[in-house]
Amino acid sequence: MATTRRGRAVARERAETRQYERRTVQMRMVSARQRAARALAVRVAEQRLRLRSREWAWRREIEQGRSRDLIAHLNRVAPQILKSKTLWADGLPLLHLLVSVEKRWGWVRPLETWTPRARSVRRQRESLTRHLLLEYPVPEFLKPALYRFDPTWTRVAIVIGRGNSLLKQGPAIEGLPPLNRAIVRAFVQSSREFSPWQALRRAQVLSLGGSELLARRAAGSSLAGSAGNEVRWVGALAWYVRVSDRFPRYLFERWVSFVASKFDDDDGWSLAGRDPREVASQICRFEAELRKREARSDFPMVFPESELHAWRVETVDPDGRASRWWFRQIRTGRDLFYEGERMGHCIFSYRDCARRGAVSIWSLSLDGKPILTIEVTDGQVNEVRGRFNRTAERAERSIIGQWASGNQLRVSREAHVD
Repeated sequence: MATTRRGRAVARERAETRQYERRTVQMRMVSARQRAARALAVRVAEQRLRLRSREWAWRREIEQGRSRDLIAHLNRVAPQILKSKTLWADGLPLLHLLVSVEKRWGWVRPLETWTPRARSVRRQRESLTRHLLLEYPVPEFLKPALYRFDPTWTRVAIVIGRGNSLLKQGPAIEGLPPLNRAIVRAFVQSSREFSPWQALRRAQVLSLGGSELLARRAAGSSLAGSAGNEVRWVGALAWYVRVSDRFPRYLFERWVSFVASKFDDDDGWSLAGRDPREVASQICRFEAELRKREARSDFPMVFPESELHAWRVETVDPDGRASRWWFRQIRTGRDLFYEGERMGHCIFSYRDCARRGAVSIWSLSLDGKPILTIEVTDGQVNEVRGRFNRTAERAERSIIGQWASGNQLRVSREAHVD
């Protein structure tokens, strides 16, 4: 009898212990959700503050230039430009562009001689930009630099559009890598599918004797951005062009991350005289070591927060089933590592470019399950891949297109979203 009572007491105590543990876990989960919600709210507030600060800075710069004459003339001959969302949606980009160019390099024609000939706001904006800034047409891929001011590419577009020599004025342009005649020739002949940085990387590879396929591979990689150490990167690309027939093609993106890491760690490191098989084995060891370190908590890696907007949307199919989509930026190396492991692709090789801010990596989830990884570089959606590198499906392409349009992003042909 006593034994039965003791057994019941022990069983009751165990049940109470399990119930207490379950409640403790639930409380921890709730507190974790609350912390995550507070952290998300803080990030959203910081992003809004940065956007507002940028808008204030642009307004101050506009007020210091010929903004009054510009606004007065536009109100008189084309008031719809000032009322259009294309001007005010993203921090006054057109006014800021025109005033900044006038302040730094001047306008090529008087403002008072411009009158609109088209009814479309977009065509009026293009006509105004050409009238004030350009004397000759510019390549299609450089036209986005004439809608929002960029110290590097707006200056490049103006140099070309005013008939000046990019080869002679290139060294004076901020952030522009060294150029030669072959690079300039291939650069200005690039098609509209490329961003300016992609066109430059393509031109560099072609000038070194690389094939068009190899040039497009470099343009579509994480190297399509300001990488720093530009002189050393030219030497690295020359080495890759020489050994491209003996180097595994699938290792190119990992090769970029490997070389970038070596350049950061050792100022004297070079690829000159190295065997491609030796470099391939070093890349594999480098990746394995990084995975081990990233799996531990003593190797934190945080990426800069993008100015793009995270996005949540709910859609309903014809059968009445609701689908919840969520775009979120991957902000840490640990999350990037697990994204690559979960999706079965090599997104982890973009970590160095993401750490420098050259690219931003986004994860698209459907009903809480990650389905696609998105790479954004230089205002363009460059690559979209799902599990085992599958391309986006029709419904996914539609959602990505809406997100890109809302963030004023272009979509590369290689992204397979069109």
